[in-house]
Amino acid sequence: MRSNQNQYVHGSVAYKLNTNDEVEKIRRKQRKVNKELLFYRLNLIISVFVVFGMVAGLMTQYSSAANKQDKLKKIEQEIKLVQDNLYDAKVEVAESMDSKNVHKVATQRLGMVKAADYQIVYIDVPKENYTIKY
Repeated sequence: MRSNQNQYVHGSVAYKLNTNDEVEKIRRKQRKVNKELLFYRLNLIISVFVVFGMVAGLMTQYSSAANKQDKLKKIEQEIKLVQDNLYDAKVEVAESMDSKNVHKVATQRLGMVKAADYQIVYIDVPKENYTIKY
C-alpha cells in the first residue's frame, strides 16, 4: 500500500484505495467496546456470586449460632433438673440418717437387737497406734 496518496502516479497503474481502513477502525472500536462490556458483565456476575456466597456464609453462621444457643439452653435446663433431683436426694438422705430412724430400720427391717451388757467388750487403745505395712 502506498503511504502517500497525493503522489503523482506514472503510467496507467492505479493503486488500490484504502477504503477498508475506516471499516476496520469501526470494527476495532466495536470489538474494544464489546470486550469492555464483556469484562464489565463478567465482573458484575463474579461480584454478585461473591456477595451471594458471603450472605449465604453469614446466614449459615447465624443459623449455627442459634442452634447452639438452643442446645445450650436445653443442657442448662437438664443441669438444673439434675441439681434439683440431687438436692431432693440429699434432703431424703439427711432425713433418713436421723438416729431414731436408723434405730427403727435396724430393729424392724434388719432384725438387729441391742447388745446385752455381757456382750460388750471394752478395750484400751494406746495414744500412739502403729500399723505395720509389709
